[in-house]
Amino acid sequence: MIEQIICAFFGTLAFSLIFGVPRKYFLTCGIIGGISWGVNLAGIHYAKMSPVIAIFCATICVALLARIASVYNACPATVFIISGLIPLAPGTNLYWTVYYLVTDQLPNALSSGIEAIKLVVAIVLGIALVFELPNKLFTVLFSRRKDRA
Repeated sequence: MIEQIICAFFGTLAFSLIFGVPRKYFLTCGIIGGISWGVNLAGIHYAKMSPVIAIFCATICVALLARIASVYNACPATVFIISGLIPLAPGTNLYWTVYYLVTDQLPNALSSGIEAIKLVVAIVLGIALVFELPNKLFTVLFSRRKDRA
């Protein structure tokens, strides 16, 4: 599990480089990506959650960390949330969906495609849930400025 979290950290770090994240935020993005994968793995393996629920919980974690990091660093949350969600992207499910479509295995394609849609919906709902929290909550608790708006 530790190896996977480290790989998620470096994968997120590499994506941050490609995505054009400012260099001073690389470490934060990598940490958020590693934590997101760790929460996902812990949910699946230790809490025995379904992959959809585990990704939902990991997405909530990413969105919270992204909002905290954005307020603390005074930059947009998008920088951290997109990078942090990279390990959770349902790329494998999408790959198998297309593979099964091309090889004319339609029942498998449908099953894999529905699973990918469930994962994407879990990610969207997790982001929406956290971004409904008032911005002032994060500003008051995590801002480095003295006047704290």
